[in-house]
Amino acid sequence: MKKADVLLVGVLLIAAAALYLAAPRRPAARVAVYHGGNLVWTCPAAEEGECTVSGVRVVVSGGEAYVAQSPCPDGCCMAAGRISAQGRSIVCLPMEVSVVLEGPGQLDAVVY
Repeated sequence: MKKADVLLVGVLLIAAAALYLAAPRRPAARVAVYHGGNLVWTCPAAEEGECTVSGVRVVVSGGEAYVAQSPCPDGCCMAAGRISAQGRSIVCLPMEVSVVLEGPGQLDAVVY
């Protein structure tokens, strides 16, 4: 790679990081859990709550939601960690469970 190529890649990485950090993150109003596309449970994001659907245990605590336990083989939903911003989601495809953080004026997509 030429020196100019390295400089270009560096500038692009810095610009991408700046856009990511500047993106608005609105706190969620509620946590919605879906199974097979059907809404099965909701909880205000500011409250504490817990729900188990098809063996997937979803916990809401401190304005965040996460999957604490899942019988799926790969555990990607548990590895997703905690989510707190409106529009974010965690999906467990093998168990057909999705956790979505919803709120007023919600966007249907976020593109970086």
